[in-house]
Amino acid sequence: MSIKDKKRILTDYYRKHGGLPKGNLDIDADTDTVGNVFVDDSYVGAFDYCKGEFISLA
Repeated sequence: MSIKDKKRILTDYYRKHGGLPKGNLDIDADTDTVGNVFVDDSYVGAFDYCKGEFISLA
């Protein structure tokens, strides 16, 4: 899965759940299906791109 697709899926999730977080949204691109999400270098949680939801939140 491309980084562009991952960001779109994550952005869609945030829009459905109250809007985008304030700050710089970043993800790690190491795996295709699950990745860590950061806002302003602070860990937010692990996100499952296939299911379109967080697995765990910090």
